[in-house]
Amino acid sequence: MESEFQALLRNATWTLCSLPPGKNVVPNIWVFKCKRRPDGSIERLKTQLVVVGYLQRSGLDFHEIFSPVIKPSTVLYVDDILVTSNDRSFVSSLISKLQLDFAMNDLVHLSYFLGIEATRDSSGLHLRQTKHNIDLLERVKLLGIRPYRAPCVSGSKLSKFDGEALSDPSEYRHTAGDPDNRRSTCAYGIYVGPNLISWSAKKQPIVSKSSTEAEYMCLALVTARVYWLRMLLCELQASLDSPPVIWCDNISALALASNPIFHA
Repeated sequence: MESEFQALLRNATWTLCSLPPGKNVVPNIWVFKCKRRPDGSIERLKTQLVVVGYLQRSGLDFHEIFSPVIKPSTVLYVDDILVTSNDRSFVSSLISKLQLDFAMNDLVHLSYFLGIEATRDSSGLHLRQTKHNIDLLERVKLLGIRPYRAPCVSGSKLSKFDGEALSDPSEYRHTAGDPDNRRSTCAYGIYVGPNLISWSAKKQPIVSKSSTEAEYMCLALVTARVYWLRMLLCELQASLDSPPVIWCDNISALALASNPIFHA
């Protein structure tokens, strides 16, 4: 508790001020949690100081409600960070620069990260979630039961390079579309240099009358997203050196976007 309190003071989490007349003080409580090792044993006890916000009364303690919507591209990492690179000197330089501004511990070798166990041997890097799977089986009361026989071999992996080719490639071609609701899927990825910073793949809200319309709708969505991310980067003082380039593989959608006369 003392180390957590000192960390809050170092980070200037709050500013002391006089209590305004007619205002109530929202109390705080300590929340305790156990941080465990990959084998499930307790590594250390953690504590957090949180505000009991549910004790506030509307119209007395507050008058306006604002709930910001968090987007994946603006999520801040404040706890565990994994740094990987083929250049060890770059990793060391990055960690050294981070340590100048933030209090952090360099664990050097990856062993346990966000519930995933990592082990390395001569064959490569292996990831598993033994503790997570055991906890899941205990939750549904299936721990210790005997496995049942299945027509599929346990541990088999499907690959597009194995098996025999179909005599008629068009036999299952209809499964590539969506015969249930006929809505197209819009997918995109946005990069800053070689880094993927925003991505999405979801169905469009309406049924498109053609593939051109479906691609044009996705192109419009990506354009708005890129414009918003560009404004965000400017706010973070990371302006781009050149205008963003949007790539699309549909010639008709590109023609509509580049020449407004085609909308007539």
